Amino acid sequence: KSLQATANRKAQAMREAARAQPQDVEAQVAAARDLFERVFGGPTSPQGWRRKYVENPVGAAVAFAARDGDRLVGFVGLHPSAFWVGAERVTLYQAGDVMTDPAYRRRGILTELKVLAAEWLRGHGAPFAISFPSAAVHELHKKTGHTFVGRLRRWVKPLAAAGSPGRRLAAALSGLA
Repeated sequence: KSLQATANRKAQAMREAARAQPQDVEAQVAAARDLFERVFGGPTSPQGWRRKYVENPVGAAVAFAARDGDRLVGFVGLHPSAFWVGAERVTLYQAGDVMTDPAYRRRGILTELKVLAAEWLRGHGAPFAISFPSAAVHELHKKTGHTFVGRLRRWVKPLAAAGSPGRRLAAALSGLA
């Protein structure tokens, strides 16, 4: 493939992402869920995908996709997530749902999508993204210049709003630790 063809594909992908309408987003999320199930062999939660990519309370998500005709064959998602560092709330993009259709692997698709995602992050002032990669994606991260900074020692996720069964369960369990 020529570099010009690659540049043209990148420009076209960026134009298509900029023009996406809400009904397109729904279809794209459904296609990404289908790809996830093909790649990882298990069902996914429609609600979880909607929360990350459609109704994210932290901000707008961005996704980069590769297609062969109408078939989604590669995907890298960036969804904003809130983190607390001490008492400070910080919004970071989490790179997730990184995947390539097994029939399309070893063609550079995921590498190209990761480059597009990195360009988008830089262009939007995000200093970095975080991820929780599989072993294979971790190797790709190393090859594409990502820096491993460490492992999370503790991951705390609120279960639900105050007064809800989930919050009461969390409060009860915290007394057991």
